[in-house]
Amino acid sequence: MPCDDPCLPNVGAGEAFVDCSTNCCAPWDDDNGHGTQVGAIIGAGENCSCTTGIAPDATLHAVKVLDDRGSGSYSDIAAGVEYVADRGWDVGNISLGGSSGSSVLKDAVEYATNNGVLLVGAAGGSGPCTDCVAYPAAYPEVVAVSATNANDQLASFSSRGPEIELAAPGSDITTVGSDGGCATFSGTSYATAHASGAAALVMAQGYTNSGARTRLRNTAEDLGLSSDQQGHGLVDAAAAVGVDSSDD
Repeated sequence: MPCDDPCLPNVGAGEAFVDCSTNCCAPWDDDNGHGTQVGAIIGAGENCSCTTGIAPDATLHAVKVLDDRGSGSYSDIAAGVEYVADRGWDVGNISLGGSSGSSVLKDAVEYATNNGVLLVGAAGGSGPCTDCVAYPAAYPEVVAVSATNANDQLASFSSRGPEIELAAPGSDITTVGSDGGCATFSGTSYATAHASGAAALVMAQGYTNSGARTRLRNTAEDLGLSSDQQGHGLVDAAAAVGVDSSDD
């Protein structure tokens, strides 16, 4: 995510394992755009004209592991995951993935989970398919998130499989675009951001990573989809933090 976007007033520390290459306000600045889009869904401020984040008061820390084309190595991703753990941050949003696993990445997600981080990962966009959840979301340490559409059905592009733990909105999501304006995108990356925002709200109440994970599962809304599509159900941030939505 960028270090100078007015929609993201709570950007904190950052670290680059792949340096920003053009128009950079910091080595970890977002020269691809994807991080900005995802970050705004998680934590855009209430004054943002495009969207308000699920957790607008959360501090967003940028850990850059992909280059300006959205490409990277498992070793850099693993280093980024370990960095999040070493900094003591609560939630690690992983809106990326690959079709195969990696021992170095597996070790990193185990390390982060054992050190208190709740990792939330994108199931991937290989759908329609069966048993095709991307890595690292496919690892048991990571909350794998599928994408739903406006009709609360599984988005056609969303990967599915037994690893799916939660579903979240991921079709036609309005957020901050790469040029600083507003834009609409679809993908499990954006569903993952919704789940990460809810996770941030829950952990802010004092839950551990394992406790927050259980809370998100237990308060998810059953959409009537199969478990390989929705897992425990649709993320419900209000229910997870104990807010009665009928009072809105």
